[in-house]
Amino acid sequence: ISACERGRQWQRALQLIEEMSAKGIPANTVTYSAAISACEKCGQWQRALQLLASMHHMGVTVSTVTYNSAMSACKHGGQWQWALHLLQDMEGKEIPADTITYNIAIRVCKLGRQWHRALQLMEDMSAKGIP
Repeated sequence: ISACERGRQWQRALQLIEEMSAKGIPANTVTYSAAISACEKCGQWQRALQLLASMHHMGVTVSTVTYNSAMSACKHGGQWQWALHLLQDMEGKEIPADTITYNIAIRVCKLGRQWHRALQLMEDMSAKGIP
């Protein structure tokens, strides 16, 4: 699935996850994260969010990297509201946000002309000691 990510083959990545499931092979955090990243690279933000929801539903551990990929997909789709929702979801699930997480959130706010939200995120970073 990582090859699909690098080759921007999001449809094939999703197909492989389905094939794995049909054969009783459980997808893990790395598998899902690569598929979400493939969707992100191809502007498939809705699919990325569906995969993230599937991870939660299947009980697969969701990481900061996974959320960053999903947020980046939202950024590429111009979905600032969804990106900020994911950031809040991370906080609620106690998944640590990092510099990359906040940079994505700030960039998506910039693209959505949400300057006040971007400034608030920068203040949040500072208050949390995130460089």
